[in-house]
Amino acid sequence: MITQRIEKLQGHADWLLSAFLGLRLNYGLLKPILGDLEDGVPQPPPRALYNGLAAIRTTLFRSCVLDLVRLAWDDDSRAPSAANLMKALQEPEVIQWVVESQATSHIETHDGGDERVGRHLARIEESNAEVRRRHVRQLLEALNDAWSRLEAMPSKKHFITMRDKHIAHLEVRLTAAGYEPLDIGTLGVRRRDLAAGIVAMEEITRLLNAALRDSDFLMGRTTQMFDSHGERFWMALQK
Repeated sequence: MITQRIEKLQGHADWLLSAFLGLRLNYGLLKPILGDLEDGVPQPPPRALYNGLAAIRTTLFRSCVLDLVRLAWDDDSRAPSAANLMKALQEPEVIQWVVESQATSHIETHDGGDERVGRHLARIEESNAEVRRRHVRQLLEALNDAWSRLEAMPSKKHFITMRDKHIAHLEVRLTAAGYEPLDIGTLGVRRRDLAAGIVAMEEITRLLNAALRDSDFLMGRTTQMFDSHGERFWMALQK
């Protein structure tokens, strides 16, 4: 049934929001120590060991890449990912349900037994419902635009490669020097690419929850709080 399908989508959108906030909290801790955004992905020279700040930077960076990939592009049907939610929101039946459910969710007509008043109130409610329909369609249009921009990011395939071959799994290949893992420095990913991906996911997550759950989450204020927390954390360690 469509109602059960929508309930699943709403539940997944809610969990996507919670998981994204965990990612964004970690990124708030990473930002102050990330360094030059034009630099490549933080990693030690071959066969060197991390220590101190470099180890923390690398661990947080990899954690953020792992979360970004699974929250944005995981296509397992059980995953509350943006990819799965966006796929569902291309279906006409789902779109119609989302638009109409929000359009009628606030209708409370009371005519006091007067038929003329009832008709007048019904016209007002239908006018308000049409305003809400336009608003939801605008949300869905903005959501499709934001998703298209994220999908078009050249770093998408590189982040997925990093996740598949270096973070979630370690792939080694035979080279002239022996068996070696993937050199992620050769992928051309810059630290700013992670920032761009997270910013895009921030907007997508907000819009998904607004469209599917009628949730007006204060994403901007929350991410500012995470950034402020990260800065204070590192400043406290310097005292």
